[in-house]
Amino acid sequence: MRTGTLLAGIALLCSGMAGLGYQLVWTRVLSVGLGSEAPGMLASIMAFFVGLSIGSLLLDKLVSSSRTPGRWYAGLELFIGAYGVFTVWLLPRVNEWMPSITGPTPSPALHWAVAFGVPLVTLLPATLAMGATLPAMDRFVSRLRHEGRTLGLVYALNTLGAVAGTLLSAYVLMRALGLSGTILALASLNVVAALLILLGPGQREAARETINSPMDGTPGRPQLAFMLFGTGLLGIGYEVLAIRVMARALESTVYSFAGGLSVYLLFTAIGGTIYQRFLSRVQTFGGPLPWLLIGVSVSCLLSACALAGANGIYNDTRSALGGTMGASIFAELLLALIVFAVPSMMMGVLFMHLAQAARRERAGVGWAFGVNTLGGALAAPLLGVGMMPLTGAAAALAFVGAAYLLLIPKWSPRIIAMLVPSAGLAALLFTLDLRLVEAPEGGRVRTVVESVHGAVAVVEQPDPRGGDPLPLIKVNNQFNMGGLAGAFAERRQAHIPLLLHGEPRRALFLGLGTGTTWAASRHYRALQSVGVELVPDVVRLMSRFDDAHEALPMAPRLRAVSADARRYVRAADDRYDVIVADLFHPGRDGAGNLYTREHFEAVRARLAPNGLFCQWLPTYQMDGEVLRTVVRTYLEVFPHTEAFICHFNAATPMLGLVGSQTELAWAPGWTSVPMRDPSLREALEVSAITGDLDLFGCYLADRAQLEAWAGEGPINTDDRPVVIFDAPRSVYLGEVNTWVNILDLFDNTEPSVEGVWPGATGTPAGNALERFWKGRDLSIRAGARRLQGDDQGYIDGMLASIASGPEFTPAYGVLLQNAQALNAAGNRDRAIILVRAMEEARPDRPEARMIRMRLEQAR
Repeated sequence: MRTGTLLAGIALLCSGMAGLGYQLVWTRVLSVGLGSEAPGMLASIMAFFVGLSIGSLLLDKLVSSSRTPGRWYAGLELFIGAYGVFTVWLLPRVNEWMPSITGPTPSPALHWAVAFGVPLVTLLPATLAMGATLPAMDRFVSRLRHEGRTLGLVYALNTLGAVAGTLLSAYVLMRALGLSGTILALASLNVVAALLILLGPGQREAARETINSPMDGTPGRPQLAFMLFGTGLLGIGYEVLAIRVMARALESTVYSFAGGLSVYLLFTAIGGTIYQRFLSRVQTFGGPLPWLLIGVSVSCLLSACALAGANGIYNDTRSALGGTMGASIFAELLLALIVFAVPSMMMGVLFMHLAQAARRERAGVGWAFGVNTLGGALAAPLLGVGMMPLTGAAAALAFVGAAYLLLIPKWSPRIIAMLVPSAGLAALLFTLDLRLVEAPEGGRVRTVVESVHGAVAVVEQPDPRGGDPLPLIKVNNQFNMGGLAGAFAERRQAHIPLLLHGEPRRALFLGLGTGTTWAASRHYRALQSVGVELVPDVVRLMSRFDDAHEALPMAPRLRAVSADARRYVRAADDRYDVIVADLFHPGRDGAGNLYTREHFEAVRARLAPNGLFCQWLPTYQMDGEVLRTVVRTYLEVFPHTEAFICHFNAATPMLGLVGSQTELAWAPGWTSVPMRDPSLREALEVSAITGDLDLFGCYLADRAQLEAWAGEGPINTDDRPVVIFDAPRSVYLGEVNTWVNILDLFDNTEPSVEGVWPGATGTPAGNALERFWKGRDLSIRAGARRLQGDDQGYIDGMLASIASGPEFTPAYGVLLQNAQALNAAGNRDRAIILVRAMEEARPDRPEARMIRMRLEQAR
């Protein structure tokens, strides 16, 4: 029988791998249609749990009382695999249909109903079958081993397989095979699990005797159901809450969630192993139960307290190990170990004890699993969406830890005395700040909104020029969504595409942040503008940035919407002259969906005739291969594409892909018409756009040059979302050479006057534009040298920039500021040398000469 047990164990591992793998992949596929809002994602996972629960409850007695539970198990696995293959065809069709049901901005009730109901119904056949596999294998293995208490072994092996499925799917399969390929690979594991049983120990199983080992003192079903439901609710509640808090300290990539989930499952499996090895022979139900409940309570509260140091644990560990991608992932896993190891191990032991007690001669295990899973399914809406936003994460976690004590059936003085540690830890947890928002050095946290979407904060940072503190929006402490320090560039992100269109009447902005980019559209008098932002808290905090967007609520032509940008685009019926997509950080989980071919196609369908779409790319947050992948994907959708840069900064260069279904062509004098509006002209001057040179001086390359630069390689699609898996490299590395991508583009592309103004080559306007480009490129290359520590190279490059011609003026003003800064720092002689060099480079400008004379007189 050892060989039979071994084969059954391998089958359980395969089944567990497939089950969790399906959950991860199906959730990711459905997020395309449901949207990426946190409540919707939790509702989708809840639907998966409910399906498991229904399957366990409905099929428990039928499976457990069968003389051939192994064949039941094999049949269930084959059905799951077959249905898994069917979902490769089904789920994309469901995604196409869902936006028409929800609309672009569904009410919370409708969104929840669809996010829960559609996955529940769509996946119910598979989840029903999955829910019945545990009781089937419990009966099969117990008959195989001639003992009635093998549940801990079965559960541990199945959960250990789930750990492997989580890691394998997230780290290998989805990247290598795509989502459909991963589903097919997981379906093959179902087939393997079935064949291992059918061709091995499943033969002649009807001849084996059923063995039952009842536990003394087991309570009635109502009381046992209360404990099973409560432990499921609190156990998954702890997982949901802790992962939400951890997300505030970690990088929120696809690997962050997979790491935390795998640790939780691993130690749950270890708990099942411990129960099988040491407690499975316990005869009395009530003996260990109070101590197990107290142990879970204390471990949850103690580990939750450790979350207060999550930022330090992650950052210090990552730095100590060298700051590599491997070091970052290890630091995330270490934090997950601290938070989940002991609590989830104790939860595994506790659940095994309750489930073993529920086991009867012909049923019980499936019933126990179903009731426990139903409690877990309700954890997300009750605790993650309901309680945490009202009380804060610390209070919610304190409640979860303390509530385990309410499940103790009988109290004694000794047990009451042991409640002191839980009470003390709960009180301590109430005093801790688990929002985990940190201000930059010299700054302060002004406001924090804690909700299901995360901890959204307005944080002040010092003004490097000595002015008033500059606020910015932070989400989960890791992701900056703009602020006053970047307002200049953010306004240009709106002005450049709107001016390139020429006469926009309707505009759509995807991603708002502080609202500064979107608010810039208010200066176009004939323009109706819609802004879409995923996180509602960010929309509510935009009013804190009125200095940047000049009392945005006063502009009636602007409408803000809280919705998933991708779903909004697919569900909306309107057509837009200009669509502007913000700087979505591709490494953040979910953002990669906004760089797929399918999303770009949906955007193209929303464009009016002659409309254009501008996708801004944060080249300073992307490695070269990810940037090339996004460019290749964009070019596949938009036949006419030109590239622009937002501003002339090597530290935070931004590339704008401007695409249309019709040919893009402009002419000298293009900006003269909009400049006739005094209000718009004034707003453009604030953004350093005073005419054609400032606008078209941002031009970088045409489609042919972009194609040559991007080269051959994968594109990013819904089914093969390579960006989601490749982009975290730059996130985990933290310090990246921000200028590398833009200089690579400069080295491999060359702007052409003919590509911008057909027929203007060799004309005074065309020659002026070429000189502007030359000065621009020299200036940005000089800025890159400064970032590399080459101060003299920086000065030489900037002097070359101003000597290239009078058209590109920013470099001259920057050098004047440098000279004044040198003088203020006591380096008057160096300041004089600099302004003399500026005089030689541009003798036609008087500013440097005037400053030199003033400095020399002050000696």
